[in-house]
Amino acid sequence: MIRRIQKRLIEFIKTDAFFISLLSLIFLVYSFSFLSQFLKDSELLSVGGWDGANHFAIAKVYAEEMFPRLFGWTFSWNAGMVFPLGYPPASYFFLGFLAWLLPFKFVFIFKFLVIFSIIFLVITAYFLPKKFGLNKLESFFSALIFLFFLLSPFSFSTGGLSFLASFRSGLYSQLFAGPLLVLWLFSFVDAFKSKKNFFWSVILLFLILITNIHIGEAALIIWLAFLIGDYFLFKKYNVIKIYFWHFLLSFLLLSVWSLPLLINLDYFLNFTFQPSHFLSFFRFPVFIFLSFALLGWVFSILNKKRIYFNLGFSGLLLMLTAFLPVNLVFKSLPLQPQRLLPIIIIVLAPLAVFGLKFFHTYLNKYVKIQILL
Repeated sequence: MIRRIQKRLIEFIKTDAFFISLLSLIFLVYSFSFLSQFLKDSELLSVGGWDGANHFAIAKVYAEEMFPRLFGWTFSWNAGMVFPLGYPPASYFFLGFLAWLLPFKFVFIFKFLVIFSIIFLVITAYFLPKKFGLNKLESFFSALIFLFFLLSPFSFSTGGLSFLASFRSGLYSQLFAGPLLVLWLFSFVDAFKSKKNFFWSVILLFLILITNIHIGEAALIIWLAFLIGDYFLFKKYNVIKIYFWHFLLSFLLLSVWSLPLLINLDYFLNFTFQPSHFLSFFRFPVFIFLSFALLGWVFSILNKKRIYFNLGFSGLLLMLTAFLPVNLVFKSLPLQPQRLLPIIIIVLAPLAVFGLKFFHTYLNKYVKIQILL
């Protein structure tokens, strides 16, 4: 009986379910006290400060006054305005559907989706490195790195996706779009290999863009990095057409919402944020993390590892966009460079583990040679 239990336990430890459960347990243990109070408190003010109350209010008005219509008129803002021209609306549509489907108060549906999005983001962050060729333990370590930054109190955590940004600043639409970005990467990296991957990469990019503009900006930067890397370094000249159609079809789907927005753009006020402060990001843990990511990028070049090179190039372009004064060039766009910082962690975490893996391999080889000498 004991041997049978031990055998099943050993088998379970080797499964994806074990590593996912362990990641979820770490997150829940760390945040249990806060999350229990977050779910218990039904007051509007408990949904989070800054953007949080706005996201909650917009979703609630849509669910109670307009669902299932995709467009409508609301008197809840200004002297009345067309909904949903002011902000990417996919999360409001989904919350409206859940409110119609489930027999719970809207505030609890909203909070449940927030917590589910964080856990789902961590789970997808585990499976993404497996897609890139890492084993279960290496993928777990990659997801653990991301979870560390997700829960960290560093100032760059206010850029979105993190625990701090989600619950203190209320950047919920970015949190809802985070798992979509990871799922998009699953299909996008091999979009030219099958029609299925191409189809889902188009759909998921559209869903990202219609959920959160900042995650959409990051996805477009990653799209550009893969395009440049595949064309110039890996000589995949045939992918230009595929990348072009991927971009075009996603934006054609988005035009259902974006064209009315562009037509009425004079009624909206956009402003850009200053670039992120360089030193606010490069704390010691980030320096160690980026060192291994850089090492992984070097190994990817030497060994012609296409996906890892493109991930590193994506991270580089994201950092340049976050720290250079792009706000002086694109003054009319609602750019917020600090929102890109957590995406850098998502993109580079598998690369950092890849670098650590090769560093360990080469170190063992070098040490063995020294011993033989």
